[in-house]
Amino acid sequence: MTFTRMRRYEWRWELAASRDRLWPLVSDTDRFNRDTGLPPVRDARRPDEVLPAGHRHLRIRVAGVPVEWEGSPFQWVAPSRFGVVRRYRRGPLREMRVEVELEAVAPDRTVLTYRVQAWPRGMLGAFAVPLQIGVISRRAFGRAFRRYAEEAALGQEGQGQRVAPDLPVFDPDGLSAVGASRLRALTRRLEEIGLDPSLIALLAMHIERSDEVELARIRPYALADEWGADRRALLTLLLHAAREGLVDLRWEVICPLCHGAKEEAHTLEGLPAGNVHCDTCMVDFDADLERSVELTFVPSAGIRAVRADEFCVAGPRTTPHVLVQQLLAPDEERVLAPQLAPGRYRARTLDGRRSATFEVREEGTGEMRLALDAGGALRLEPPIVRPGARMRFSNRTAVERLLLIDITGWGEDAATAAEVLVLQEFRDLFSREVLAAGRSGGVGTLTVLFTDLKDSTSMYRDTERVAGTPCLVLKAGLHAGPCIAVTLNDRLDYFGSTVNVAARLAGLSEGNDFVMSDAVRHDPGVAAILAAEGLAPDPFRSPVRGLDGDLLLWRARWLR
Repeated sequence: MTFTRMRRYEWRWELAASRDRLWPLVSDTDRFNRDTGLPPVRDARRPDEVLPAGHRHLRIRVAGVPVEWEGSPFQWVAPSRFGVVRRYRRGPLREMRVEVELEAVAPDRTVLTYRVQAWPRGMLGAFAVPLQIGVISRRAFGRAFRRYAEEAALGQEGQGQRVAPDLPVFDPDGLSAVGASRLRALTRRLEEIGLDPSLIALLAMHIERSDEVELARIRPYALADEWGADRRALLTLLLHAAREGLVDLRWEVICPLCHGAKEEAHTLEGLPAGNVHCDTCMVDFDADLERSVELTFVPSAGIRAVRADEFCVAGPRTTPHVLVQQLLAPDEERVLAPQLAPGRYRARTLDGRRSATFEVREEGTGEMRLALDAGGALRLEPPIVRPGARMRFSNRTAVERLLLIDITGWGEDAATAAEVLVLQEFRDLFSREVLAAGRSGGVGTLTVLFTDLKDSTSMYRDTERVAGTPCLVLKAGLHAGPCIAVTLNDRLDYFGSTVNVAARLAGLSEGNDFVMSDAVRHDPGVAAILAAEGLAPDPFRSPVRGLDGDLLLWRARWLR
């Protein structure tokens, strides 16, 4: 029928920016939909509705018309192309397929091709599709892509330097007069504390000028990397800014597979206990402080109100660590040649239950096979391929499967709870931030310092009888290892064998010296400090209560 025949559109723009710089902007479909005037999406899935893994049931309202669709997972190969298929349940469309391709034609020039296939539903769709997609969307998309190119080009010029945040793609509503006044007052307060004035200026400009997508989730380490700033310095600034009321801090529980925020709390006590469910990856995971809880920030509402509306829920930039994502039908095979830099990667299914690692090296082979066999097992061979190698994806199961390739490791640009909790600035500024009663959490490897005064018991007894101040002789012990964070007497504290050993090493100190474990002594950073200070620790062996055998320990004398 004429009304329901497929309409095809294809547009091309040549943009003055590199493909690698354009990809993070163009593939951020949440920001793109917002920038081009689309309304926020809402989850329309019913409690009893069962969808294939990775599929979504979403709803929007356009010009008063309700539109609902089931969206299959996005597919992409970074940084060259991505696409998605939507099958509509309500509205003027039956189905739409979108594909975006970025072709590098020069180091600083990219041709972007945008393709749409749309199947209208009835007469309304037949009239609406040419107007909305063929005219309105084409113009809005072109404006957005050209502004993205300008933003990417600015980023190229300032790469590796500390630069002011780029202008937003479209001007935000901005600050109210009251918000601007509060922002100026609080930035002056941060300067009075003695924090870095240039970093304060960058943060103030970011809050004032960036769009809501950028401000809805301020990740301190990722933002520091973008600005070319020191990570710890920006985290410290944001902690002070939260204490002064410029920003609010937020603890997010992050799925270890998709890295999406699944739960959030404004206090440590509010973090969920036990398992958390990710409805994207269809897995349950523990809210582990070391791997699954991240500290983020958002401007305080009194400075600038930031709406948390979602305009897209599953584009490539929601999982930037995933470099390839492909949806394969039963018995489908597909050949790709992703441009992977030398390094280590993981191939996996969506739920992560089937995975295999491989490496990209110059001496690797030119082709790799990644296959799900009929029983669902993941087969990958060979384990080492060269950059640009062909990858043959195949699905031999009876159902569709999503195969992914992502960068191994988690949290490289995340300020995890485990790391934040041991910072003295955090403990000083937020001393009332504690874990819920009865809850504990691993915080990774810590170096623990215990100190004591020599002959402290007799000194305290003698001081009660004789006025005047006794000679104070300090004893110290250091040990490194895993620790557990708990709440004790309404304060965060640390427990575990690492803490116990550090305390017992302090007991082996003779005074005016410090005793350290072999793990501390041979840490590269500690070794450098000892060499710079001219200290040459003496080795000795000693039993330590609670541990088997004698430990190799090191004693260093205080410089006189």
